[in-house]
Amino acid sequence: MEEPKAIAVAIVLLFAFPMLSLLFNEPKKKRKEKSFEKKVGEKIKWRDKEFVVTPSEGCEGCFFFNYEDCADLIFVTGPCCKRKDGVNVKFVELIKEEEDGNKNT
Repeated sequence: MEEPKAIAVAIVLLFAFPMLSLLFNEPKKKRKEKSFEKKVGEKIKWRDKEFVVTPSEGCEGCFFFNYEDCADLIFVTGPCCKRKDGVNVKFVELIKEEEDGNKNT
């Protein structure tokens, strides 16, 4: 009849001690949420192009509007809608001017 006692002790050791440690330990500090939202007016780079984050009511005029997988770029651009600040944005390409004054597209 020693086996049932050994099993009971094993169960207590496996389950009771971890539960007690949860009760008596201080709760872990919450991690500060990192947001990768880009601020309105912020400039971002993607490949060889530079964009400015601009308020918008829709996707029209956004450089990535016809891009097949614009959702795949969220780690570069950040979200464009359902943002924490409540402002929907689009990404407008900045056109660089060359030294001779011609615009380069």
